[in-house]
Amino acid sequence: MSAHTVDEILAASAAWVWFPRDSEHEREHLLLVRDPERFGGGVRGSQVESSLSPAEVVDHALERMRAWGAQRFTFWTSAADRPDLEEELCRRGAEHIDTVAVFARPSRVQRSTCR
Repeated sequence: MSAHTVDEILAASAAWVWFPRDSEHEREHLLLVRDPERFGGGVRGSQVESSLSPAEVVDHALERMRAWGAQRFTFWTSAADRPDLEEELCRRGAEHIDTVAVFARPSRVQRSTCR
């Protein structure tokens, strides 16, 4: 039996973030990270927590991307995003390019049930 609930694991997964050295970031309505050129540059957005509409959050992110002089915007969606931006991003022509799953298990278990 896990010491953590499914909701706790999902919340921890949604809150995790890594910033490359020499990146810039800000949190206003969502987390925006300007990656350094050695990581391909561009801006990535994630972890939405805003009272704005999805369109307003996306507008804010794109304005910041332009202010940073970036040409590419990547977004990592999550079930924890409030509001959910996926429909708005698709409406604007965004392309879904990858899906990531989080697996967790108690460390006491000796073998995996994954095949």
